[in-house]
Amino acid sequence: MEIFSQTSHKPYDRHKYRLHLCDERTIDFDDYENAQAHWFSLNQVPDYLNYFEVLDKPKTKSKGFG
Repeated sequence: MEIFSQTSHKPYDRHKYRLHLCDERTIDFDDYENAQAHWFSLNQVPDYLNYFEVLDKPKTKSKGFG
């Protein structure tokens, strides 16, 4: 069995999250915990949620080697 450990305590922020509603509106989130909380709370309303999308954040220019 392979065991993994945490290598950094910095926040993981490579993605944004988008909830797609059945009426074609969207709600965007910067962090997974917020998106997940909204999904679970809105999931109680019938025919309200369509799907959950994970989006890549745009890459920022590095100041180091490149």
